[in-house]
Amino acid sequence: IFEIADIGLVGDLFTLLPELEAALG
Repeated sequence: IFEIADIGLVGDLFTLLPELEAALG
């Protein structure tokens, strides 16, 4: 589904998810 060029974007997403959960939590 994701192209190789999108790996960096996915990495950023997983990096931001814990911060988002912390902000909402």
